[in-house]
Order: sequence, then structure tokens, then C-alpha cells
Amino acid sequence: MEIAFMFALSALFWTHSWQMLNVYTNPRALGIVAAAVAVLLLGLVFFGQGLIMIPEISGPFTAYVLVWIGYAAVVAALSLWGYDDRTLGFYSLFVAVISLLYVVYFFLGDGLLLDAGTTSATGLGAQETGPISWILGIVSVTFTLLMTLMFFYLAPPFMRMRTVTGWFYLVLSVVVLVLAGLVVLGLPLASF
Repeated sequence: MEIAFMFALSALFWTHSWQMLNVYTNPRALGIVAAAVAVLLLGLVFFGQGLIMIPEISGPFTAYVLVWIGYAAVVAALSLWGYDDRTLGFYSLFVAVISLLYVVYFFLGDGLLLDAGTTSATGLGAQETGPISWILGIVSVTFTLLMTLMFFYLAPPFMRMRTVTGWFYLVLSVVVLVLAGLVVLGLPLASF
């Protein structure tokens, strides 16, 4: 579930970056992608609980995915029906704060998820919860940065930040995609 979450959101951010960089000007394309990501994430919440790599975080991670479903739904509504963009800016502040809380949660994952002296063979093969939790922490840091940029771009609004935000969205969506790909390929994650 974590990998599909990272792939879906990186696709949304990548598509949103091209719209912010004025590569394509049709907002309906972004709305369709955002709606598809919202439906995919909602399907993961309802039907993907057995796919979660770290069973101990099932509840908190589902809540985190629900916050991102809201983000994808707001992007879809704004792009398809042309509502005010400041709504997305203020919702981005909420998502940034929630993502910052999950940064702490994922980086302290082993300490919060496991009792003292016990280990869990979750994740890929015989790895501990640490590497997957650290990757989710890094992804949450990137999400926090992206949502903070979106807040300052749309909420006040600072229209000069459009290009900067677009480039950050483009580059960091690729970073999230690479991290998800590392997990899929099962490359040694012990260095984390």
C-alpha cells in the first residue's frame, strides 16, 4: 500500500508541475489525473489493507492516505470546475502540518512501533521496520516541503512563486518515484 501511495502521489505532483510550468494550459487534464489518483487512493484505503508492508502502522497510515485523498479531490475540483485556487492553498497548509507530524512518526518508527527488546520482520524479506519507515519519513519531508510551497504560492498569493513551485514539484516527484522504485526493486536499504 505504501508503494502504490508513493507512485500515485508522485504522478499527481508530476502532472501538477507541468501545469504550473505552463507546459500545458488545459486544467481538465490535471483534474482527470487528480480524480483518478483520489479514486485509486480511496480504493487502497478500502481494499488494500492486506498490502501494507508494516502492519503496525495500518491505522495511522490509513489516516495519512485519507488526508492525501482530500488533497487530490480538491485539486480535481479546482481543475475540473474552476473554483478559487486559494482553497487549495489553505488546504495545503493543513496537509503540510499533518505531513510534518508524520515525519516525526516515521523517523521514530522503530521506537514507537516496537516494544523494547522486540524486533519485527516486516517490510521486504528479513528487514526491520526501520528502512521502510525511514523512506516514508523522507517522502513525508518532501511532501511537507511541497505543501508549504503550495501554501505560499496560492494562499497569500505570491504569483512569482509559480515557477519555483512547479520546478520543486517536478524534481521532488521524481525523487519520490525513485524512492518507491528502490523499495519495489528490493535494493539494499540497510544504509538508511
